Amino acid sequence: MVLRGGAGVFYVWLNSRDYATILSRGSDQPGETIIINPSFPDPFASLSSSPENLPKNFWTIARDLKNPSIGVSSFGVEMRPRRNLTLQVLYRFARGVHQFRSRDVNAPIGGRRPNPSFGQIIQIESSAFFARHALEVNVSGGFTPRFSYALSYTLAKEISDADGIFSLPSNSYDLRRDRSVSNLDQRHRFYAFGSWKIRNGLTISVSCRAASPLPYTVTTGKDDNGDAIFNDRPPGVGRNSLRGSWQRQCDANLGWTIYWGERDAADSGTGPRTLILSGSEAAAGTFDVNSKKRFSLRFYAAATNVFNQTNRQSFIGVLTSPLFGQAIAADQPRRVELGMRFSF
Repeated sequence: MVLRGGAGVFYVWLNSRDYATILSRGSDQPGETIIINPSFPDPFASLSSSPENLPKNFWTIARDLKNPSIGVSSFGVEMRPRRNLTLQVLYRFARGVHQFRSRDVNAPIGGRRPNPSFGQIIQIESSAFFARHALEVNVSGGFTPRFSYALSYTLAKEISDADGIFSLPSNSYDLRRDRSVSNLDQRHRFYAFGSWKIRNGLTISVSCRAASPLPYTVTTGKDDNGDAIFNDRPPGVGRNSLRGSWQRQCDANLGWTIYWGERDAADSGTGPRTLILSGSEAAAGTFDVNSKKRFSLRFYAAATNVFNQTNRQSFIGVLTSPLFGQAIAADQPRRVELGMRFSF
């Protein structure tokens, strides 16, 4: 039995791409104009003022912006009841504070913006958070020297009050209303892997995974509070209150590897070597990078999503949409790849 534990704090920063995006929409830039209920085909025809006199929108960075930090900790136990059976139970906890988010600091109060000379003033600030709990159970071993397997189950929960640096709250003056499960809250995840060495150099492997639905938010499709941000929710409905559909997929890999040639004395060290594999090759999990042979030639056939399972994504939560509750995208369909790799 082995006990493992650890803890640490990690800091992140405002990356250059996001910083450039913010600067490109600053107060010294031309800015953008939002027109509520525009006419068609000329959106300016229904306006009484000229476009140049419309309120300007811009982005800014909060003066007290801090580097986000993530505190992580884990504790687990690993046991080997038998020589060919390993059991691991691991608990992980992560909490992020001072996470980046956006907020309209000029949002209307009582129907009027505090600074009527401007429209939206989107402020990038570090006021968001997230917390994640996860319990992992892993089993691995082999029934015979030629057959190995691995099973994994994860039970997790993640809560947050923002979905990223450019996500806007439903109410810029009450951020607590958006405290709910995260858009990455996937409660259950299952994974199974099996590999069979049919004969020397010939291997077949299969992996299957399943994951419970991700949440999405219900919105009215209207700007009920007049802030020109269409993320208003019905009364009493929280953020990420609905769930999509389960995700399921199985992959398979058949490979045959030929080895030849003896290594030179200078290249016969006992230290491990590394090899970068493509996703389909890595799925096999049986490529022997530490073979005593100098050369290897591998032929493989890899299939992802073998049963062509439809994994629906991007569910619509707008109540006024005819597609409400439906998915408008799907993950990758079945794909078969044939390849060859020479290594030395």
